[in-house]
Amino acid sequence: MKNCQIIPERCIACGICELVAPNIFEYDDEGIVRFVLEPNAQHQFIPTSEETAVLEAYRKCPVRAIVLDK
Repeated sequence: MKNCQIIPERCIACGICELVAPNIFEYDDEGIVRFVLEPNAQHQFIPTSEETAVLEAYRKCPVRAIVLDK
């Protein structure tokens, strides 16, 4: 399991993360990224089954609002 961090201040609500990893990311009422299972958390351990999708979201995020521990 990888540790994932989101940085809401960087989010521009482009929708990419939610599109490629909808089981992990969603947007709040203001259009800012958050975790589906832990909406108030800034960090979350990603299940192995979702690592590929989260890695794609990380790579495609234009403002680097998603950070993965290596």
